Amino acid sequence: MGEEGPYYAIVAEINNLGSVGGLLVNTKFKVLNDERTPIKGLYAVGLESEGVLFNDTYVGNGVGIGYSFTSGRLGGENAADYALTAK
Repeated sequence: MGEEGPYYAIVAEINNLGSVGGLLVNTKFKVLNDERTPIKGLYAVGLESEGVLFNDTYVGNGVGIGYSFTSGRLGGENAADYALTAK
């Protein structure tokens, strides 16, 4: 390392942040209307529905990614079931 400066140090940290709130969903990730009744055939997952999990407080790094993966899988399965059985 060089003998002369100036040298600077910084603290860096990785964050995964997104907006929290959006659409209200039930446990099958069906979007709910103002009366909290599911809207037929409409599903939401990931950041679009994270307000259900976090309300108005984001709890920290990486948690949103886990919710996005899980809600995507479960919501996708529910939407596929609906598409196969809808009449």
